[in-house]
This record gives sequence, C-alpha cells and structure tokens, in this order.
Amino acid sequence: MQTIEETQKEDFVPRFYQSQMKDVCIAKNTIVYLPTGAGKTHIALMAIRELGRRGHLEKPLSQGGKRTFFIVNTVALAKQQAEMIGRNVVFKTSVYTSDRDVDTWKQDRWLEEFAKYQIIVCTCQILLDVLKHGYLAMSHINLLVFDECHHGVGDHPMHGIMEQYLRARKEDRPRVIGLSGMLLYKELKMKEQVAQELERLENTFDSTIATVGSYDAYTEVCRFSTDPKEGLLSFHVVQSSDVMRNLQGQINDFINKVALFDLPKLLNQNKSLMRDMPKPKKMITKYFKELIYQFEDLGLFGGAIALLGLIVQFELDKRESDHTMLRLLYRSCITFCENLRHQLENVMQGLEIKKKLTLFSSIKARQLIAQLEGFYKEGRSRKTKTLIFVQRRFSAKVVYHLLKIYFSETENAETILPDFMVGCNGTMPESIEQILSAKKDRRVLERFKKNETNVIVTTNVLEEGIDLQMCNSVIKFDYPETFASYEQSKGRARMKDSTYTVMLDSDKREKFLKKYVLYKEIEEELRRALVGKTINRPEPLEADVTKELTNELIPPFYTKKGAKLDALSSIQLLNRYCMGMPRDAFTNTNVTWERNNDKYTGKIVVAVLLPLQSTVRDKVFGQPMTNVKLAKRSAAFEACRKLYEAGELNDHLIPIDSKRQLANVSEVYFRHWKQFEEESAKQAGTQKNVRNHQIRYPSQTSGCCPQPGKPCYIYVLRIAAGFNSDVQNENIETFHTLYSSENNFGIMTTKPLPVLARMKFFVSLGLINVHLDPTPIRVENAGSDADLAALKQFQLMLFRDVLRLWKEFLVLDSSNEANSFLVVPLAQSRQIDWQVVKDFPFLAQPSELSTVARSRMVFDAKQYRHRVILPWYRTDRERAYVVTAVHEHLTPGSPFPNEKYQTYEDYFGTVYGQQICNKNQFLIEVKGI
Repeated sequence: MQTIEETQKEDFVPRFYQSQMKDVCIAKNTIVYLPTGAGKTHIALMAIRELGRRGHLEKPLSQGGKRTFFIVNTVALAKQQAEMIGRNVVFKTSVYTSDRDVDTWKQDRWLEEFAKYQIIVCTCQILLDVLKHGYLAMSHINLLVFDECHHGVGDHPMHGIMEQYLRARKEDRPRVIGLSGMLLYKELKMKEQVAQELERLENTFDSTIATVGSYDAYTEVCRFSTDPKEGLLSFHVVQSSDVMRNLQGQINDFINKVALFDLPKLLNQNKSLMRDMPKPKKMITKYFKELIYQFEDLGLFGGAIALLGLIVQFELDKRESDHTMLRLLYRSCITFCENLRHQLENVMQGLEIKKKLTLFSSIKARQLIAQLEGFYKEGRSRKTKTLIFVQRRFSAKVVYHLLKIYFSETENAETILPDFMVGCNGTMPESIEQILSAKKDRRVLERFKKNETNVIVTTNVLEEGIDLQMCNSVIKFDYPETFASYEQSKGRARMKDSTYTVMLDSDKREKFLKKYVLYKEIEEELRRALVGKTINRPEPLEADVTKELTNELIPPFYTKKGAKLDALSSIQLLNRYCMGMPRDAFTNTNVTWERNNDKYTGKIVVAVLLPLQSTVRDKVFGQPMTNVKLAKRSAAFEACRKLYEAGELNDHLIPIDSKRQLANVSEVYFRHWKQFEEESAKQAGTQKNVRNHQIRYPSQTSGCCPQPGKPCYIYVLRIAAGFNSDVQNENIETFHTLYSSENNFGIMTTKPLPVLARMKFFVSLGLINVHLDPTPIRVENAGSDADLAALKQFQLMLFRDVLRLWKEFLVLDSSNEANSFLVVPLAQSRQIDWQVVKDFPFLAQPSELSTVARSRMVFDAKQYRHRVILPWYRTDRERAYVVTAVHEHLTPGSPFPNEKYQTYEDYFGTVYGQQICNKNQFLIEVKGI
C-alpha cells in the first residue's frame, strides 16, 4: 500500500498565486476571491491535501478522527466536484445529494458512512440537517469548504451551517474556506454598498477575503481567467400582425372557457395528498399563457413549434388523468391546439422550410440566427463552442428546435450542431422523471465536450459552477436582470478571444445600459477594495460574527444530544412529522393554521392545530410577530417543542414512527412475551413465509337464499334521523322526514339471524341511527320463481345503479352459498313493496333530451317534491340531489339572487351554455346527497 506522500503527488503544477493563497487558507479562515477560471477549486484541493497529511482523516471519529466537508449549492455541482476531488486525493470520497434519499437516514447509517469515507461532498442542506439532528459535531470536522459562498446570506443553509459553527468551542471549530468569483449575490443599487456587503459576507463565514497581492499579479491571474469581449445586440420589436392578434384572441377565449369547465371532486381523493398536486385548470392556463409568450418572443414559426410541445404535454397529462371529465378537458385542449396548428399551416403553406422560418420568425429570432451564422463563418470549425442563455425552460426547447430546423436546411448543417439543457423541474426525489432528466443532462454535456455538438441552448442551470472550459461564445438571448446573472453567465466564456453578447429590445436599451454601468462600477469597486489590500485585511470581530449569525427573533431550543430546533426549520420538521402519520381515504394529516391580530400591538399571532392522530391535541399559539411568515414560524416552533416534550420527537428531533413507539411499549409491558417467541427466523406474512387463510362466512348467512313456495324471514333494517327536525329549514326538515320514513329495506333469508349491535353513522346534517330489528317478519311463501327473479333483479339494480358498487368484471352470483340473502324494499316496514320492485328493474342513466322533447314537457309540482334528480347538463352527471322545495312562484325569468347574473335563465346560459325551452316552468331547490 502506498503512503500518502507517494500517492498525493500533485498531477498539476500550481501557479504562484495559488500556492500563496493556499498558505493563507491553511493559516486562517479565508474567502478566496478570484475570477472565474482562475483555479479557486485547486486552491481548496491543495488545502484539503495539506490538512489531510496531519493524520486526522485516517482515524475513526471515536478516536478523535475528523472529516472534510466540501459544500456546494446544487446537485449537479456536487457530483462534478466529487468526481474531481476523488481523482486527486488518496482519501475516500463520497457524494450526498437529495436524490439518494438521505433525508430518511438515521444516525447509525450516517456513522457508517463517516466510517467509510473521509471527504464528504454534499449539498449545504444535507450537512445542516446532519448537524441540527446532532448526528455529527463540529469537533468532528477539520475543514469546511463552501463553493460559491456568496449564496450564504439570510436564510440560506450555508448561513445555518455557520450558526452551528459559532456554537462550537473555538478549539473545536474547523478551518473555513469560501470560494467565490463574484462575492456579491444581493442586487445592489449603488457601488457604495459594496464595502458593507463584503463585511457582511466576512462576518457570515468568520473569514477574511483574500485575493492576489498586487495589480500586476491580478493581471497575471486574468491571463488564466475569463475576460470576454462584450457586445450588445439590439433589435426593434415590430407591431403584432393581424394573424398574431387573431391567434392570441382565440387562445385567451379558450382560457376563459377552461376556467368555466366544471371538474368533479372525487370522494375517494385524499385531500392531504391532493393539496400539493398541481391544479389541472391552473396548469392548462399556465401552458397557454406560455404559448402566447412564445408567439410574441419568437414569432409564428416558433409558436408553431411551441404548439407541438403543448400537444405532447396535454397527451401525457391526459394519459395520467384519473377521471373521465379531466381526460375530456385535455382532449379539448389537444383539439384546440391542432386547430391552431392547422391555421398556421394555411398561413405558411407553399413555402420551403427555410423561407417559412425567415418570414414568420420574430426579429429577435432572426438576429440570433444571423449572429450564429456570422460567428461560424469561414475559418471557424466545429470545435468552436457557444452557450445561449434563455430565461424560460420552454424557450430553451423551442429555440433549440428552431435552430436545428434552420441549420439543417443550410450549408452549415455539419458546422452548427445545437442541443438544449434545462435541468430537472422539482420532481420527487428518485422519481423516474428526475433520473431520466439527470441522465439526459449528462449526455448533453458529454456530447458538448466531445465536439459532437457545439451550441447549447440552456437556462440558468449552466450559469454557475458547471465546468465547461471550452466555450468561445456566450449569448444572453434574454438580457441579464441581476448582477449575479451577468457575472455568472459572462464567466462561462472561458476561452481566449471569447465573446459575450447580450440581446436586447431597443426599448429596454437605456434601462439595461444604466444597470450595465452600475455592474462595471461594482466590478471596479471590488478590485479597488481588495486587490493588493487583502494581506493585512483585519479578521472580523467576534462580536460582529455573533451579531450576524445569531440575529434570531426566537431563541433556539436544544435537546440532550445537542440537536437544534430553530424557527427557520420548524415548519419543515412539523410537516415531516405530519406526513409520517397514518392516513386513509377518510382522514388526513393536514396542519390547520389560524391567523389572529393582536388588538394591542397590531402584530400577527398564528395558532396551529395538529391532526387528530397527534397526541398534542391543544391549539398551539406562537408569539406576536410583524408579519405572517415569522408568525407561522413561531407557531411551528412552539408546536415542535411540545411534540418533543410529548415524546413524539426523539433527542435527534426525528419523528418517532408507530413501529418504534410500539416497540418501546412492548419493552415495558410485554417483555415476558419474548420467552414464547418462535425460534424461526422467518417472519409470518412475508414472501418467505406465506400462510394460506381460508375466508369463512357465518353459517347464518350461507345457504339462506329464499326458495319458491317455501317459508322465510324478513329482518327490517330500520333507519332513523338522530338530528333534530327544523321546520324553519326545508333542507333539514326534508332529510329528517326521508331518513325517518317507514319505507325501509329488509334482509330476506331462510335462516334466523342473531341479535346484532346498533350502528351509528354520520352525515353532514348529523347522526343517523341504524339497527336490524331482532324480531323478523315471517313469510310463509317466499313467492314464485318469477317473483324471486324480480327480487334478484332489484338487488342487482340496487348495487349496480344506485350504490355503484358493480364492476365490469363481476357477475350476479346465483348459487345458494355465502351471503346469499336478498335485500328487498319494504312498504311501511311490514311487507315487500312489489310496486317498487316492478317499477325499478333497472335505473335509467341521465341523458340529454332533445330541444323538442324539452319544449313539450309538462311540469307537476307533486311529481318533484322529495324526489331524487340527476342533472344531465352538469359535468358530474352521477351526482344525485334531493328536491327539498318547489318554488311555484319563481320562473326562469325571475331575478337571480346576486348581481352577477340578471335572471336564472341568464345564469344557466352563461354557466352551462343551456337554453331554457319552457320559460313558464317553476324552479326547484335541491340538496346534494
């Protein structure tokens, strides 16, 4: 086995300023400030090696060993840096990101990882969670490297990590190295704010900013870093054509129709699961507004490409839909988009592809094409690389297809090879979408590095951190709106003689130039304040560091094992606790928030009520705060503290699941059971130990089907309303009458049944009492074959058409075996209601009548009172209503109750698109069942 000295021979020769700054980093906490491409990461790598030679990394944590953490801001950057560090150090390196599901790991799993690996590359939130839960102490870390440390202000996780750093004793604190090529992430309004922000950054990381020692050295650094030639490409936006305005009008009209589309709320949808799901109508509206933007930004040809993308998206959404009406809505969207495509094809027909693109693209799109053609003119090879930055994910895809179509029709088809990259859009960790997206992004970068492609259209996912050194040109298709975006995108142009071009609407030119002048003043102010002045730059005062890192309005709470509960992470912890609770289709784990205003101080007080499954049942109040955001944090903080005190959170502030709680109780009350446990290692109910269980039915309900001409019993199923009647409220009075009616159902069987317990059910109006009368009605003759066939047909109708429990794969069981009794209708709870059996062998489904049929309808008030109706004109035709009142004094022409509609006829015409045929009919009042 090689020694550290033998294997850690540097495979690169450090530049003089890199060695100099490495020594500074070893001596004190340092923020390394160098331009993009100047080798900041190599300085950190040399420091990792230097500190690793001191022997702490080789020891286990239990023997005083330490670990090095390289902290990054994104998943892609974590994987890139881990690969680079792993190639250049002898120590074992591992990377931890959200896609490894590390949020569910407990302390024992983390300790296993820390025992195997010495250098940890991870996103900042992961290390913060490990420290807050007390899985690792600052004394176990020898070095913290913060990549792109300018993010670490405010509520950022990097700021939280430094709060944990401040809690440790001075002798236990690790060395801190920050890496940044811009230092300033906050948008500044004037260059005079630079000094204040630099001091704040130094206080946050308890470090001093270090850069090169002189302007001569800075000039030397610039030879290795990015300094592209900058240019501004302005264009005039022309007025929209008649075709464009017509299309936009059609899209806006369709958006309004989508808003009026009535989607049913399914009863079997769990509200807590559906709460965070995107709302279909909102997403459709968002897609069409995005389409309008693409038409305005790229023209008719780009809009036609965007329409194809929308058709594909709607087709995918349609296949994922969980009910018929939503699929119908998506089919309508697809039809509408295909109609727009047909209109565009008619406008652009008769022209070759290149001519279409040229004539029907916006000036902005044509300028981009001309810029690329000029850049890849003679003398340029395929190895020339270009990045095109756009603001929107959809724009990246459309611009890519536009460039691909255009250049495939020109002599530059083999010279200009475009691709696109947009990253992952917040899908669930470890989802197939995220895995495929990450895999595609890696392939895009690999093809770009291998010269298989040379133009990438991308969003800000490539602005920061990702290493693409072979890049000659950067084009900002949408101009940078912040200093951070300007610096980061410009830093991607790393090659010598590279260019940085900003495309800009001429109307916004003056506004951007003012910002551009400020950006240049900020850059100059940074050089003036730092270059040549960082050697003797004073270290931040302890008081200033403490003030910056402990400005919490709510003091944190610490457990026995050092886990920290603070207001910032309390909402996340509360949601995690609630998500782990048991749930089903009828219960949810939602947290209820309640806002109150303090009469005396004018501040906001938020109260939180936990789900019924929680042992903390009382409403928890937070402290009065100046805004809702802080008030919610305060309430969540108090709730989490009460959960910890109630034993719902362990000493690491991790929710204790039901299995762990049951195990704890078993240790106390059922310890003696262990002596009776079987020695078999196989657990019953698992795949390796399957036990067959025969389902048995009661003998009283088996072989009990009524037979022709033979005696039987009818047990009355009595139903009675447990809520009070209210003559003032027709809805309550009607349902009380219906529930308390003597017209019940009965169980017809040949075998006597035992006395069964009374049952209580609850509806929106209140309690419903149900019991099976223990004294049956004795029937000497069950009836003829025809009578029993009619009763079986009625039972089929009851379960298929009324209760809708029938499935297509089911058949009527005519065997006299398990559960073979019949459910029959009873008149006055005394005898079978043969008239109902005769009238309802099946239940007709609601269907639309013709206009002629509706105009001939005769309305009788007696036929509607207390009847069940299903409106055919509503989207949810299966929803049933009971008529609670008939208003013979009202007609469709009567005034509507609110000012939005003039009459009831106006309401039905606007909302349902229906025309009233009989304008003299009365109106009915209904209540849903």
